Amino acid sequence: MMTRRLAAFVAFLLSMSAMCLADETITRGRNLAVDASTDGRLVMDLAGDIWIVPLGGGEAAPVTRNLGSAHRPRWSPDGATIYFMSNMAGNFDIMSIPVAGGERTTVLGSDANEFGPAVSPDGESIVYASDVAGTTDLYVVSTSGGTPVQLTATPDAGEGSQAWSPDGRWIAFTSNAGGNSNLWAIPAEGGTPIQEDCSSFEDTTGRFFAGTWTCSPMRRKAQRFSRIELMCLLEGGMTLTDDTHSKHGFTAPDVLLELPDTVSAWTSTENVRKYYCIFEE
Repeated sequence: MMTRRLAAFVAFLLSMSAMCLADETITRGRNLAVDASTDGRLVMDLAGDIWIVPLGGGEAAPVTRNLGSAHRPRWSPDGATIYFMSNMAGNFDIMSIPVAGGERTTVLGSDANEFGPAVSPDGESIVYASDVAGTTDLYVVSTSGGTPVQLTATPDAGEGSQAWSPDGRWIAFTSNAGGNSNLWAIPAEGGTPIQEDCSSFEDTTGRFFAGTWTCSPMRRKAQRFSRIELMCLLEGGMTLTDDTHSKHGFTAPDVLLELPDTVSAWTSTENVRKYYCIFEE
C-alpha cells in the first residue's frame, strides 16, 4: 500500500513540475537528451516528459503525458515518429508515438530494462542497451518490434551511448571493458567490436565523426560552433563560459550539447577525457 501511495505521489510531483516548467524560459540545461530532426525541430526530455521545441528556440510542445518517466527521445528519419524509453510498466521499455498525434506503441517490453533507443538512418531498426543478460549489452530490433538480435556480450562490463553512422553500416558505442570507458564501433549486422580509444571514427559520408579526446589543464578561447557536437565527460571537469559571460560547471559523467551558432569558451584545471560525436550539417 505504501509503495502504491509513494508511486502516486511521485507521479503527482512530476506532473506538477511539468506544469510549472510550461511557464518557464529555459536557455541551457545539463544531462538533457536532445535530438534534432532534418526539418529544424528539437526533441528533448525534461521533467519526465518528452517535448518538441524549434531549433532556434521558442515554445515547447509536450509529446508525452502520464507515461511514467520518459527519456532519451529520438526522431525517425522522416520526422513522423519519436522513439523513447519509459518506465510506465515498471521497467524501462522502448516506445514510439506519432508526432502528428495518436496512440503510443510499445516497440519492445520485457522484465528487463531497455535503454537509449537510436533509430537507423533507413528507419528500419533500433539499437538499444539492455540488462536482460545481467550486464548491459547492445541489441538491435525492428522499429515494428519483433525478436531482438544481440550485438555485444561483454561479461563484467557495460555498453551504452550507442549511435548509428549516417550510412547505417556501423554502430558506435562506449564500453568499460578493460576497466576504462572507451569508444568502440561494431558493424551494424554484427561482428567483432573495434576499439577506437584515443582516436577518431569517421563514416563514409564524411559528416559524422566520433572519438575520445584527452587533454591536460587548458584554456580555450571563445569560439562559435558551426556544427552539432555532443560531448560526454568521462573523466575530470570543465567550466563553460557562454556568450553572456555566465559560467557553468560540468563534471564526469555530464553530457553536453553544442548547437550551431552558439558561442562558448572552456577552461579546466585538471586532466579531462571526453567522448564526442560531431555531426556536420
